[in-house]
Amino acid sequence: METPFYTLEDFSVRFAETDAAGLVHFTHFLRWAENAEGDFFRTRGLSVLEKTGAGTLSGFPRVAVRANFCAPARYADRIRAQIRPQFCPEENARSLSWEFRIFRVETDESQTLLSDGTWKTVFASVSRDGKIQGGNNIPDNIVQAVKNFFYKK
Repeated sequence: METPFYTLEDFSVRFAETDAAGLVHFTHFLRWAENAEGDFFRTRGLSVLEKTGAGTLSGFPRVAVRANFCAPARYADRIRAQIRPQFCPEENARSLSWEFRIFRVETDESQTLLSDGTWKTVFASVSRDGKIQGGNNIPDNIVQAVKNFFYKK
């Protein structure tokens, strides 16, 4: 059975996300997917980025991104962003890969794919001056949250 996608609550394209022709710049598709990722963690009582002491942060920097752009989005379009893990992480995993899809919602029964793709993240600490301090194992509570989603019936 295929793992379902986590769906961010639908939202409308804001004017500030468009150019003079009312078209959304492609980078917003990735931002919307990242918003879904952040919400995925938040709804599980977790954060995609956490302070770990003395100005150090731990989180998931991107190490690879692949995106396909299929159709444009325009001002006031209703958007649906979806995300899911590509695979279930094992204990002591250091990376997590995601699959995303962005749709324009036409009606309650119809939607048009605007973009899809994947990205790979690593769990790492970042110092106050922005230097990545090496990859770390993903914390057990995050691995368990992804496993619970992955194996949810």
